[in-house]
Amino acid sequence: MENITNILSENIKTKRIEKGYSQDELSSLSGVERSQISRIEKGLVNPRAETIAQIASALELDVSELFTQQKKYRIHPFVKWAGGKTQLLDELVKQMPKKFNDYYEPFIGGGALLFKVQPQKAFINDLNGELLSVYKCLQSKKNFELLKKELEMHEKNHSEEYFMYIRGLDQSEAFKVMPLYKKAARMIYLNKACFNGIYKLKN
Repeated sequence: MENITNILSENIKTKRIEKGYSQDELSSLSGVERSQISRIEKGLVNPRAETIAQIASALELDVSELFTQQKKYRIHPFVKWAGGKTQLLDELVKQMPKKFNDYYEPFIGGGALLFKVQPQKAFINDLNGELLSVYKCLQSKKNFELLKKELEMHEKNHSEEYFMYIRGLDQSEAFKVMPLYKKAARMIYLNKACFNGIYKLKN
């Protein structure tokens, strides 16, 4: 079971970010000094009940919500990716600091480490624009629902001929203006339908 101080610090930071508040803004709303909020979020101090109540009120939460341990769901990469980190996850996590503010990954790939760590705030990138289109779809409920429907269509229509047709779509002018969710679904479909997650594209 996680230490109660850690649960409190993580929940305050998570809820503050969800509200879109900076530490300065939360300080102004709660009447708690920004430096104190920073120490609380880092788990360096045990705040008084009055301080916790002030922060909870500013975040429009019941105090009990700040002490509720958030359940982390086990998430796996949604694509096979050459150079993926799945087999190295345990060792990579050992090398990471116990506490950190922001998570940066310039070459996200399948996101194995990201999904393992599940940081509160992450900045990701990749050279593969179509791969990034998938992650962007995950940020929007509307695009995510459209992505799922598109994948269901690909699954229903799957055949060797259909695969070749979908693979060749990037050669058309229409591909440049294709909606984000369609590009994302195409990328996932090709990755899942090909051998070992690797498919050939024309230059």
